[in-house]
Amino acid sequence: MNSKLDRRKRYTKMVLKESLMNLLKQKPISSITIKEVCELADINRSTFYAHYSDQYELLYSIEEEFIEGMVHTLSQYNFKRRRSFTNDGKNLRAYCRK
Repeated sequence: MNSKLDRRKRYTKMVLKESLMNLLKQKPISSITIKEVCELADINRSTFYAHYSDQYELLYSIEEEFIEGMVHTLSQYNFKRRRSFTNDGKNLRAYCRK
């Protein structure tokens, strides 16, 4: 039962994030209302407030998730294996083919 609840919470947060991102393509965060986010996500406003206090907190959670993903990805990269890339891009193309 607990995993089902967690899955629902994850789904709710996912659709809220997707809805906000879609609205951000159309207008700035200051013009977006909770009602718009909830209508697009097809959830109740009370469900939104169970997870976030406002649209800014939702945006902050999106930013944090993105940063965590970047940190995780970059931590797997071997920075000691650096190469210089020429302006013509030959070294870059060769590096990308590896």
